[in-house]
Amino acid sequence: LLIFMCNHCPYVKAQTEEIRKLAEEFSSIAVVGINPNAETHLQDSVEKMEPFVEENNLDSSNFFYLADPEQEVAEAYGAVCTPDLFLLDWRHRLHYHGRLNDKTNPDEEVTEREMKSVIKKMLKRKEPPEKQKASQGCSIKWKED
Repeated sequence: LLIFMCNHCPYVKAQTEEIRKLAEEFSSIAVVGINPNAETHLQDSVEKMEPFVEENNLDSSNFFYLADPEQEVAEAYGAVCTPDLFLLDWRHRLHYHGRLNDKTNPDEEVTEREMKSVIKKMLKRKEPPEKQKASQGCSIKWKED
């Protein structure tokens, strides 16, 4: 599970518990946070990534938080916001690209854990939902050319 995320985004901050739950619940998959804003936003710098992980209890054995300073990975995947999720199958092909849950505003409560449901089905080798709901969050802070 690839999650394009960063430290400062209120949408990411509101979803860190859900990300932690997924990493704990599905220990058979790697949950990889990718920070495309490491060089474009001071609060998202590489130096602040480890404290962010510790403060949000994301330091499980299968959660990894990586920087994408050149934004090549985010661009290759077509990520547009934080958080933006890409679930790869056992063959490392895109299985699902969509939101974590039905929480579209940082202040809302979660009523449907969509990514959890998609992961469960994928692990049973079932097809992803035909309609994939787009992620919502802060725009990636792209470098200027």
